[in-house]
Order: sequence, then C-alpha cells, then structure tokens
Amino acid sequence: MQNLLGFEKLMGRNSCSLQALYQKLKLEKLDEGRRVHETTTTPEDTVPVEQEEKQMKIEEINKKLKTLHLYSSALNLLTLAGLMWHLWYLARRCVI
Repeated sequence: MQNLLGFEKLMGRNSCSLQALYQKLKLEKLDEGRRVHETTTTPEDTVPVEQEEKQMKIEEINKKLKTLHLYSSALNLLTLAGLMWHLWYLARRCVI
C-alpha cells in the first residue's frame, strides 16, 4: 500500500529533509574541525573564503529546511482538520 501511494520516499532515507539535514551536519562537522587549525594560523579579523562559502551553503540548507518544515506543518494541520471533520460527520450520524 505504501508503494502505491508513494509514501516510501517520504518515510525512507531518501527524503529531502533528511538529505538536507545530513548535508548541514556534514558541513558543520567539517567546519568545526577546521576552525581549530585556522585560528592558530590566521588572524582573528580575517575570515577565509572557504569558511564564507560554507556559511552560505549552511544558510541555504537552513532555508530549505525551513521551507520543508512549513510544508510539513501545513500538511499536519490539514490532516488534523480533515480528521476533525470526519469525526464530526460520524458523530452526527450516530445521534439517536
């Protein structure tokens, strides 16, 4: 049934939000490892170009995650509204 409705990609490891989250964690982990080495060799007032690029990628991934979270929240609210309507419909039919 899940394959028929296409939920396999949403529930599996191939979902967009998990991929974006893993990319963000990977970039942050690499960023942490390099910060220790860069602070000993470069002055504090200069920021390397690589670090700026990584920061831009992280911001882009954060924006994508926020968008996916917005869609997920909206879908959850629509599902809740649909279930509430269905319960009201069933309760109305059960009245004696």
